[in-house]
Amino acid sequence: MEEREKVVRHMWDVYTNSRRIRLPRFWQEAFEAAYEDLTNDVAEVRDAAITEIAKMSVHSIHFDPPPVQSTVRSSSSSSSIFFARSALSNFILDRGSVLS
Repeated sequence: MEEREKVVRHMWDVYTNSRRIRLPRFWQEAFEAAYEDLTNDVAEVRDAAITEIAKMSVHSIHFDPPPVQSTVRSSSSSSSIFFARSALSNFILDRGSVLS
């Protein structure tokens, strides 16, 4: 999971500092949903958001490129995005009730 968290931190850096690079949809949606947590002054809140996105990326992102001859798009990609959004929303709601 540590490697995934490093990837999330790198992608967050790209998201916040690069105007030329457009991130894949998963990253954009995850960072938009968790923006307040990722920019929070409390390190534990930021770290928890990074960890949650890293966990979701395990289910949503395949780092290995698809085979070259494959042109069929998997229908699971849209369900993965839905899962990621739902999980992140639930995490944010749960964290909010714990911190209140």
